Amino acid sequence: MFLILRLLVFLLFTFSGYIIGIIYNHGINGVLIGGFVGLTAIATELILKKVEFGAIIGGLLGISCGLLFAYLLMLPLKPILGGDINAVSFVVMAVLGYGGLLLGLSKGKAISIASVFRIFRGQSIEENLKILDTSVIIDGRIADVCETGFLEGVFILPQFILQELQHIADASDPMKRARGRR
Repeated sequence: MFLILRLLVFLLFTFSGYIIGIIYNHGINGVLIGGFVGLTAIATELILKKVEFGAIIGGLLGISCGLLFAYLLMLPLKPILGGDINAVSFVVMAVLGYGGLLLGLSKGKAISIASVFRIFRGQSIEENLKILDTSVIIDGRIADVCETGFLEGVFILPQFILQELQHIADASDPMKRARGRR
């Protein structure tokens, strides 16, 4: 399926290059350039498939912030540098943009789709999450450990664990029922 789709993308780029080549009287060169652009698009897709979502978002944010900072840095320097502003501006934007990209890529690895949705909903990112299992709750010692303050963070008790505890509390065996209710 994906091979057919990639072949269609390659043919679409090649055909587009042919059409543009006919318009500008460069028929075979248009086909070659279109094919090259098509192969480049397919190679980019294969490379980006291996990159994490957070790294892409972090890289985009990083390079955007770096270029914005470079632009704002160059605004007061325009009257001072005069005609030499283009060379200096290019160097500053390249350095700060690349630095922002690298910083965004390294910090963006911690970003996931769930954390992005959580940010848009206005929820904070919780730390020290602990998921409790049925056996830990039935054992009963977790309550004592929590009272001492030894464990910190947020305890998560999934709905299916509560249903399992309810099932144990409703068991016909009196020992199981007592443990489940406790």
